[in-house]
Amino acid sequence: MGTLAGIGFTMSIFTTMLAFSEEVYRDIARIAILLAVVVSVIVSLIYFRIVNGKFAVPAQLGSTQLEPPSQVPQPGINAA
Repeated sequence: MGTLAGIGFTMSIFTTMLAFSEEVYRDIARIAILLAVVVSVIVSLIYFRIVNGKFAVPAQLGSTQLEPPSQVPQPGINAA
C-alpha cells in the first residue's frame, strides 16, 4: 500500500526543492526519485505476485450460510 500511496514520492520532491538551490541538482534529484518510484512499483508488483500464489483460497467461499438462532434471549430474562 505504501508504494501506491505516493506520500514518500511527494515528500521527496518537496524536500528536494528545499534542499538544493541550483536547478541542476534539483533535476538530478527528480530523476533519481522518479527512477526509485518506478523500481519500487516493479519490486512491489513482483512481491505481490509471489505472495498471492502462496495463499490458498477456499473453493466455495461464501457458499456457507449461517442459520439464525432458534431462540433469542431477551434482556433481563434469565435463560435456563
